[in-house]
Amino acid sequence: MSGPASERAASIAPRSDGRTVAWVDPLKGIALLWIVVNHLSERLLGSAYFANPRQSWPPASVQLEQLRPLTGHGWLDRPLDLLRYVGWSGDEGVQLFLILSGFGLAYGYARAPARLPLRAFFARRLLRLYPTWWGAHAFYLPFAVLLAWPTGGVKGLLLSLAGLRILPGNLYSPVPAWWFVTLLLQLYLLFPLLRLLLLRLGPDRFLLLVLLVALPIRAAGLLWFDGYLDAWSRGAIAITRVPEFAFGMALAQAWSLAPEDTASRLRRPAVLLLALLLYVAGVAMSFSLLGMAPALLLLGVGSFVLLLALVEGPLRRVGWVMAPLRWAGAHSYSLFLVHHPLILHLVPLDNRRGAVFGTLMALLLMAPVALLLEHTVAYAGRLWQTARERGRILRLVGVAAATVTAAVALLLGAERLVRQFDPREVGALGWGERPSLQPHVQFGWNLRPGQTTRLRWEGYDYTVTANALGFPGPEYPEVASPGTFRILTVGDAFTSAEGVDTGQSWPRQLEAVLRQRLPGRTIEVCNFGITGYGPNQYAAVLAEFVPRLRPQLVLVGFFVNDFDDVQTSDDEFRERIGFGRPDPDSWKAQLAPLHLRRWLQAEWLEPLHELVTGLPRQNGYDLGWFAAFERSRAEAHAAGRLLVAARLQQMQQLCRAQGAELELLLVPASIQVSAPAELAYHPRWLRLDDAVRFDAELPQRSARELAEPLGIRCRDLRAPLRAAGGGICQPRNMHWTDKGHRAVACFVADYLLSEHRL
Repeated sequence: MSGPASERAASIAPRSDGRTVAWVDPLKGIALLWIVVNHLSERLLGSAYFANPRQSWPPASVQLEQLRPLTGHGWLDRPLDLLRYVGWSGDEGVQLFLILSGFGLAYGYARAPARLPLRAFFARRLLRLYPTWWGAHAFYLPFAVLLAWPTGGVKGLLLSLAGLRILPGNLYSPVPAWWFVTLLLQLYLLFPLLRLLLLRLGPDRFLLLVLLVALPIRAAGLLWFDGYLDAWSRGAIAITRVPEFAFGMALAQAWSLAPEDTASRLRRPAVLLLALLLYVAGVAMSFSLLGMAPALLLLGVGSFVLLLALVEGPLRRVGWVMAPLRWAGAHSYSLFLVHHPLILHLVPLDNRRGAVFGTLMALLLMAPVALLLEHTVAYAGRLWQTARERGRILRLVGVAAATVTAAVALLLGAERLVRQFDPREVGALGWGERPSLQPHVQFGWNLRPGQTTRLRWEGYDYTVTANALGFPGPEYPEVASPGTFRILTVGDAFTSAEGVDTGQSWPRQLEAVLRQRLPGRTIEVCNFGITGYGPNQYAAVLAEFVPRLRPQLVLVGFFVNDFDDVQTSDDEFRERIGFGRPDPDSWKAQLAPLHLRRWLQAEWLEPLHELVTGLPRQNGYDLGWFAAFERSRAEAHAAGRLLVAARLQQMQQLCRAQGAELELLLVPASIQVSAPAELAYHPRWLRLDDAVRFDAELPQRSARELAEPLGIRCRDLRAPLRAAGGGICQPRNMHWTDKGHRAVACFVADYLLSEHRL
């Protein structure tokens, strides 16, 4: 990876004997291909234990067990094994690049003075490395901003731009493979000193000295470090990888003095056999910490000699193989910089169809993106040179600043448009309902007392009106007038109610319907439903207000996710709501394209990912609450059942003690009562009637099994909602429309009147 075409030229330009360096680019191409396969195999099949020491590194027996042939994939078992074994050995591509970089530099400066002009040398090397490096960051950053790719923060980006990726926290940020560039920079800094030693000592003694110094230091670090073990072993500090670089330098020195003799010796059967033995020894040593000290050098030298013989021998005249390898080697730097982001963000995990498509896309895009990066950097360089020659540096800087400003303005404008016309619920800022909520010591959270808040997000535009207690709707006196029938309702967003104005919630409509049907009778419905509430909050609210308000009937809106909510603490809920986070409308929040990013993900990327992979879009999976019906979550559901049972018993005892009747209204998920065509977010190929994956009756059945033995009557709302026809659920969200609330209110009123309970 000593660079693209320009970098390669800088490495070997001082020599003109093409034959002696004809193998450099093909070997670079092989090294690059090996690294690409390595990252693909790690993405698809996980990382290997061997040769990758880190904290809690398993013993050799476990590492060997990981190498057992795969089973259970049918005819794919052997191809996947081949991908694993070739890919997991792909770190040797790094060793090859180190050897070739050392060779290229030493051979390129073979005829230069012993003491290099350091200023010119470093300027030449850094100008070959940094512009493309910065260009890769410039290519990556817009996608990171828009698609929430990792950036490492401002500090991490600045350190990465400078090439200072040596700490465990930023070694792999934002792109893991880019750690290698920092190693190259360090080796370039060491090269003048290493070259002086090489010229004074000769190849053999120079290499022996490097090994005597570097290998013990590497071994000491491997035995000493714990948290820094992975970074040390990989080469975050250059001394640990100097041996491979030095081998390349020593080979270059020998090659420059006697190319024919050196080439002949490397092709001898005895040398090839030795290389094979070195490689086997390196593999064996890579299963232990101390063995990892020489293992990388042995693997690198062994694979280099064997591949050199292959490239200079059987493959030399196979044009359809050598031509692509030469091209890849000539563009190895840019290809290296773009390949890993493409693999990480195009190849999904645990999905065969998506993995095949993503792999093909990553491989097809690799060359065009690398060329685009090279040409963009070259064009920027020509602009700079022209501006410098004509004395227009300030003008060029101004144009660049104006371009960046325009891009930022366009980004902020797009963010503003989404906020204005299609605002989103942004996880980084908390819930969409957050502006209407406040923390509460007793209940966890409630509405801001006496406040009317307009909320707009995910297709919603409605107002929430809170009474003085911090709950929706009007507030009634604690002591009811004689003859009053008082109902207390509690629940989550379906009761509070989300997506419609507070006056349209089913408790308000229930009160209106009953008053209309029972003229002259005083009916009061006290609504204590709050978005996000679950059984823990229901119990806390009833414990406070049932003794104070003395209702005759308590209705609990029990949603399908309450078996999950009961396992979540108030502190966890408050963290999710976003209390303490930046104001969603603050200037800091508006400078980050959070709504635009979420809009792109929900409206474009997730549907596209679903189309390609066959996996359900995450937004639709969440809004439909498919997780509440998954058979695979039986253990979590069982834990929730125990806690729900305790809360129901607590609420029933309280209500009986106060002379109130307790009932559950079983609130269905939107996917239980609306056709897929009515829900814009419904996953394309997913259906709740997939009996293998889902239990469509699970939440309602569990609620009845827990409530009815306690004497708590359950009312399933699926039938009345379905009977109301279409349009009962929000098309772009999970809650009810005004029509849905009306259907529930009429259903409750009907059964109360038919049972003569009023």
